[in-house]
Amino acid sequence: MFTSRYAMTDTSLSMDMLPEWKKLREAKLIDTPSYLAIIEYVEDKNISSRLARIEQTAQSPSSSVSRIWMYLLTLSATSVVKFSLAVIDQVFHASPTHCVYFAKPKIFLSVLSRNEYLNDKFVCWKCCKILSHLFTSKSIVQEVESIKDNNQGLSEILILNKNDNSKDDILSTLPDWRKEEDISKFIDFLLNHFIHLHIEAMLFSFQLILRDRKIREIFVKNDGIFRLRRILDDLDASVQVQYQTIFCFWLLSFDVKICSQMADVVTKIVILSSQTQKEKVIRISLATLRHLSQDNNNLEKMVDVKLGRYIKNWKERNWGDEDLISDLDYLEGVINKKISEMSSFDRFRSEVLSGELEWT
Repeated sequence: MFTSRYAMTDTSLSMDMLPEWKKLREAKLIDTPSYLAIIEYVEDKNISSRLARIEQTAQSPSSSVSRIWMYLLTLSATSVVKFSLAVIDQVFHASPTHCVYFAKPKIFLSVLSRNEYLNDKFVCWKCCKILSHLFTSKSIVQEVESIKDNNQGLSEILILNKNDNSKDDILSTLPDWRKEEDISKFIDFLLNHFIHLHIEAMLFSFQLILRDRKIREIFVKNDGIFRLRRILDDLDASVQVQYQTIFCFWLLSFDVKICSQMADVVTKIVILSSQTQKEKVIRISLATLRHLSQDNNNLEKMVDVKLGRYIKNWKERNWGDEDLISDLDYLEGVINKKISEMSSFDRFRSEVLSGELEWT
């Protein structure tokens, strides 16, 4: 879904870019060893061999393949930046654990924030994908070896394996590339710029990074709930955008503390889901509302906006999704229980707020 949309083939890149590498060498922006390392890497079409090159050269400041690609991202030539991003993305796709060799979020954030790339879909999508992976990496680490890298590459190289360590133990040994400052900057940049320019890339990123508890907390600190909620006000938003937005709220709803801050989201989701015929939007909406119903204020809001009535209508349809049916049954149960606990005045108040009086 992501990689095919703005992909560059190795063949076209290697053929088109050879003159660029020569220009960089002639301009002394790269030295001869770096030039040769680039050519050898590009000409090697075997991805396993490419990954091996990255590992084998990681501890050599003068010929580290990962350091070279990261350095090229700092140059101004657009074709060079795009090529480097494509290479790094390919590495992450082939071997997610190799992200440790490129764990410098600030470099990718710098590329993403350059004015000349704000309207470049390829650069924006690649940076979003790479940063999202870096910030949520679950790589398994055996040991950390400190090396000198002339301040241009990784300060630490990680030796990877698949031991059954707990995630918390593993992350505690990682170089700190998950700094709150960098994550916050990424989230804020997406909400400020991509919500209008590249909304699909923004939502794609949030669908990845909001799986992480730490990042969910940072997202809320950045007023992410309110800013994301505004997307649901757009009547012209596509079904896919609606689905992805509610999916993000579903991820947020896994935290009970965050649920208590999402009463206004309840109203938006109920209204939107009641107006669509798309099963996937209804399905993710019900799953999200189920989580949100754990908070009493959210449950009262569901009663206020007549979710129970919509549930009755939905239950008359033939659904093939067992999870959807389970969510309908669950929500119907908790809503009916809540209504039975409400006083006559509370029910009257709820009907007044909804604009549909039924109380006698």
